[in-house]
Amino acid sequence: MVNSGPLVEFAPAKLNLFLHVTGRRPDGYHNILSLIVFMDFGDRLTARPHSEPGGGAPLQISGPMAGPIKSEENNLIFQATEILKNTAGNSQSGIDFQLEKHIPVAAGLGGGSADAAATLRALNRLWNLDLNDHELEALALPLGADVPVCVTSRASLASGIGEQLEPAPQMPELFLLLVNPGIAVPTPVVFQGLGETKQRPEIDIPSGFADIAAFAEFLHTCRNDLEAPAIKIAGVVGDVLGTMRDQPDCLLARMSGSGATIFGLFPDKAALAHAANNMRRSNPAWWVMETNVPATK
Repeated sequence: MVNSGPLVEFAPAKLNLFLHVTGRRPDGYHNILSLIVFMDFGDRLTARPHSEPGGGAPLQISGPMAGPIKSEENNLIFQATEILKNTAGNSQSGIDFQLEKHIPVAAGLGGGSADAAATLRALNRLWNLDLNDHELEALALPLGADVPVCVTSRASLASGIGEQLEPAPQMPELFLLLVNPGIAVPTPVVFQGLGETKQRPEIDIPSGFADIAAFAEFLHTCRNDLEAPAIKIAGVVGDVLGTMRDQPDCLLARMSGSGATIFGLFPDKAALAHAANNMRRSNPAWWVMETNVPATK
């Protein structure tokens, strides 16, 4: 049985609060340790069955970040559809997709991964497959290391290549400013610039934090190992990072994922709004987004 009506899935943007590269594997992939959270903005995917069984999955793309995206066969939405179709059997109905794109492309915010995960969730419901989160995460991994964590979009500690997930520590509400200079920094190129990874002591991650100040103090003991190679590739990333650090009341400034988005952590909404106004006024060509992450329990 197939649900006949359209289904809308929210695909929230992800943020790497820290990203430690802990080694390189024989297959060329890198092992990481990362604290990942999901924000209150993202893409919206509408999936609508059509009457013809099987067949392709047409994709219409709109939204402020639609420009760089193409509805080609290698689009992750199509790849996710094929994976689930092969799992469920080719007798499933064809699907039309509409993607409202708000997450910048190649920005370290997991936009493509979020869309792929939203596709798996939508088709799991439309086709009444009843796959649980763990089963969807396993199907998601071939689509990319970030896709499994996007399936549930829950704050998580990710290790391995990103597929080994544990619940995040208890965190306060986070007030975040995201700034992207409008350039795409491809993840493979950044990893190629990483060079040899150094063995470093493991960090001690507390089970929780009393307040935002304590959480920021902990994050200062962490890092994003991809920040330096990203800045070498695109020096403007360093410019954004420096400008963010100069904002009043900024508790922490860091790059997310492989860039080029920089985030700033602020103590409250007022400080966040003030910094956002500063950024928009002084650098009108940069993409600026105010967002937050709810407290975790």
